[in-house]
Amino acid sequence: MIPADWKVHQLAELSGSIASGRSKVDAEFGQFPVFGSTGVIGYTNTPSHTGESILVARVGANAGLLNSADGRYGVTDNTIAIRLKPGTDHTYCLLQLKRYGLNRLIFGSGQPLITGTQLKSIPIPIPAREEQVKIVTALSEMEDLISSLDQLIAKKRDIQQATMQQLLSGQLRLPGFSGAWDIKPMRALGTTYGGLAGKTKINFGQGEARYIPFMNVMTDTVIDASWLEPVDVAPDEAQNLAKKGDLFFNGSSETPQEVGFCSVLLEEIPNLYLNSFCFGFRFNTAAKVNGLFFAYWFRSKAGRAAMSILAQGATRYNIAKSAFMQLEIPQPLEEEQTAIATVLSDMSAELVALEARRDKARQLKQGMVQELLTGRIRLP
Repeated sequence: MIPADWKVHQLAELSGSIASGRSKVDAEFGQFPVFGSTGVIGYTNTPSHTGESILVARVGANAGLLNSADGRYGVTDNTIAIRLKPGTDHTYCLLQLKRYGLNRLIFGSGQPLITGTQLKSIPIPIPAREEQVKIVTALSEMEDLISSLDQLIAKKRDIQQATMQQLLSGQLRLPGFSGAWDIKPMRALGTTYGGLAGKTKINFGQGEARYIPFMNVMTDTVIDASWLEPVDVAPDEAQNLAKKGDLFFNGSSETPQEVGFCSVLLEEIPNLYLNSFCFGFRFNTAAKVNGLFFAYWFRSKAGRAAMSILAQGATRYNIAKSAFMQLEIPQPLEEEQTAIATVLSDMSAELVALEARRDKARQLKQGMVQELLTGRIRLP
């Protein structure tokens, strides 16, 4: 149901024309853009269109993709240009078409296709022009917020990466720290152990024990307890427990660049095990180290390069634990390790908070689209 003062029009009633373009790309660096199914695909010196158009990819894998154009430009024959009559806001109509979802119109098994005839019958709820503009403005402001958060997140991530490279290499020292770093092989710091062994599909998804999934190790610098999954492990089984402070690595992958991603467990979680595709590393009790520092180092540019070199294979790459144990790691005293890890952890927490805010804004915008474009919520 739409408000009583809204009207539903077929797109054909709102449009002056709905037709495929006929432009060809005739200049590599022409004065006017030529739009194809995915956007600007070239240029021309003889534009075929002037003013605003809604563009719809007509054929192929991108059929149904929506775009818009304004000014002077060309449109190719695999794209339909919708030219609206005065009285309907182009952006408002574009939003309604996105809400409608043109994928439902696609037909043809060999070559996906949408026709202008199909587009003409699409129902578009239309309020007064003033309300159309208010709706577009509200949604544009929300999109601007999301875009600004995306830009801020990208900037913060770049700063974190630069800070990580400098702090973890000793190029940048935090206040109060000086002196040369030690270089020690991993064998001098602890020992490795394997993940779950002898398990089959029926052992997973049930049981009192939990295990760390492969993707938790690949994705997170710190093991996320919310990702842990159940596994059935008998009390008398000879399996290796995962403990607080342990490091975890994926020991194999299809490319050398994806081998040896590292995560650290910072919580004491009873009856916890590691998936069979990864291996663990436990520091000696006498080792004065900060596990989070090491997890960040192994995810830094230097750490990734070191692990990639260790990867051996042809179709699948593996790291031999013996070679891993020979790997030499530059490291400051434990106090400086902790200070560095704290700085990087705080930066990570800030990024997580910004991403959560961005994701919430996206959800809010999606809800606004549904409510505003159906008139369930009216703007003052």
